[in-house]
Amino acid sequence: MALGSSMMELKVAVYRILAGDTALKNMTQGVYDAIAPSQTLYPYVVLGEWTEGPNDLLAREGRECTVALHIYSRYSGSKEISSIFSRVLTLLGRS
Repeated sequence: MALGSSMMELKVAVYRILAGDTALKNMTQGVYDAIAPSQTLYPYVVLGEWTEGPNDLLAREGRECTVALHIYSRYSGSKEISSIFSRVLTLLGRS
């Protein structure tokens, strides 16, 4: 039995996790699953490009999915982006 794509479900889940987190909301002006509106205040997060491909192991079928996350900030230096990225990693299980 061939494994179907789960990309849409994954996109929805990632967006809900990030957009629904109070701590991330307090650190940013929002999370967007497309281009942010032109008047969006900084900092903010945009879910970018997605890829999906086979990741089979022995007799088990699997899929590997990746997403590019864009964090936009006007802070001088990397402290703000690093803090936001750390929170994103924690939310997505990579703390």
